[in-house]
Amino acid sequence: MIYDTIQRKHYVATEAEVEALAAEHQTGMESTTRGSATYLRVLVAGAQSRLGKRGPAPRAKAQAEVLELVHAKFYPAVLRGITSPDIAHDDQAEAPEQRRRALERNRRSAFARSAMSTLRAYVGAGGDLRALTVETVSKGELRAAMAPPEPTDKVERQIARAQGALLRAIARRARGDPAAAEAALDAAIEALEALRSPAEPQAAPARRPAEQAHHETTIVGGRRTRVGTPVMVHRPGT
Repeated sequence: MIYDTIQRKHYVATEAEVEALAAEHQTGMESTTRGSATYLRVLVAGAQSRLGKRGPAPRAKAQAEVLELVHAKFYPAVLRGITSPDIAHDDQAEAPEQRRRALERNRRSAFARSAMSTLRAYVGAGGDLRALTVETVSKGELRAAMAPPEPTDKVERQIARAQGALLRAIARRARGDPAAAEAALDAAIEALEALRSPAEPQAAPARRPAEQAHHETTIVGGRRTRVGTPVMVHRPGT
């Protein structure tokens, strides 16, 4: 199997091997998780070979540029591997059919883009690609390294966990039903906006002339109040 071949070579792969990896991944011979993890390790191995192992850690920009070069080399191979005749680009196809084919190619190649996205975020957060162990590195490890410390306050922890759960749920829904995910996101945003911008208080009913005369404004203890309205006046020592 191509996974074992690449693993034996410590994830230093050729374009042909990545193409075979993508094809094997698509046909379901291995799980999506293993395909994504293997591609991630291929990217790390490729980046490490360009960055070297000695000297101070390269800056994030330099690492990102190297990572993009490696991905640019292998991603076309991914596309070749996942593209079957029924979804290949066809200039003669009608616009709806072209969109269907493009969407399906995007869906099949998402595992590679997800791996690359995780590595981009890791580098952007200050991570050092050279410090990663190619044979064992995973998305979970990279995400844990990027995660901020968990808040010590219980309520803050609950909020952070709820936010993460919501975002993950919407991302899962988007993979199968983008329209439903967008509707769920809109509903969540609307609910949050309602918390931040409570409804304007209703205007008080108009007072009768006698009530208005009785509730004249005056100053008590340096505070503005109305005659006939109790007010708490704080005095020193009380």
